[in-house]
Amino acid sequence: MNSTIPALAKAQYREISNLYQKTPLYQQLLQKYNYQKVRGYTPIKSVCLANTFLTGGSDKILPNSFYESDILHDPIWLTAVAGAFDFIKEKAPFYWVNKDLIKSLLSTELPSSVGELKIPFSRAMFVLPENLILTPDRLPLEWLYFRYLPAGFQQPSIEIIDSMGQVQSIPGTTLTVDKIVWTTSVKGLIYKGIQEITEGEITRGELTIVEYHDYLNIPRSDKETEQRFCSMIDDLIIKILLYLQIRGDKIDLSEERAYSPKNTKNIPLTPSWIGKNYQAATPSSLKISPSNHASPRPHCAKRPHEKGCCRAMQN
Repeated sequence: MNSTIPALAKAQYREISNLYQKTPLYQQLLQKYNYQKVRGYTPIKSVCLANTFLTGGSDKILPNSFYESDILHDPIWLTAVAGAFDFIKEKAPFYWVNKDLIKSLLSTELPSSVGELKIPFSRAMFVLPENLILTPDRLPLEWLYFRYLPAGFQQPSIEIIDSMGQVQSIPGTTLTVDKIVWTTSVKGLIYKGIQEITEGEITRGELTIVEYHDYLNIPRSDKETEQRFCSMIDDLIIKILLYLQIRGDKIDLSEERAYSPKNTKNIPLTPSWIGKNYQAATPSSLKISPSNHASPRPHCAKRPHEKGCCRAMQN
């Protein structure tokens, strides 16, 4: 499997990742999310490393190497960092999603309308099968971090050390509508999507592409390819939620059971599954129940910087 990412960008990511693997934060995350290995699925260490990468190895204040105007004013990057801090600070339950279920959901069309969407968790880490979904750069999508942010939610401020060594604060905003947010990072490339929920209806719009610095010579985004990819992930998130709502899949939604901060014996936690015993159904038996569902509205930017390459998907 050959990706379109230049060798220089890959080497840069490997070099920085090797440094982040030595940080206390990475080691803490490995202990906190110490799950049993699942054959054919992304190892948890990859998820922990990607989120360590996003915050520069810090669990509180971003290092001054992030203090650049093109980064600080990038809402895509800011949302990805907010998701990483949420993953680091909160109890994020992990769910391995059955491979056959994902295949079926990807091949199933969402109808033009659906009923009110019930969301069973405020946050979750969806672990995906290896090499099943590829990004536009032909890199395997390994995980998706899901958050449900209700109207009135005050997004936390992000603190960062400026060029003078002083701590600056990037204030968060208060949401006026419910939002579903997903983020992921693939070898330093960041993707993100947002869908708004108003009176039970999901609202999205069209794709735009933001230019980026070209010194690593990463190929320009192809709008149609990026749009198809973002639409697919947006829809996959909704389909997973609908599957849980409609099929009554018996998964453990207890965050305390999925994550135990008092796991002092360092015994690996048992993975929780979505669709663990799922068997591929015929197309007629895999219908998704109806809700209003407009066309996708991701906002896409692809931007390398000294932390690694970055492409982000944002509404």
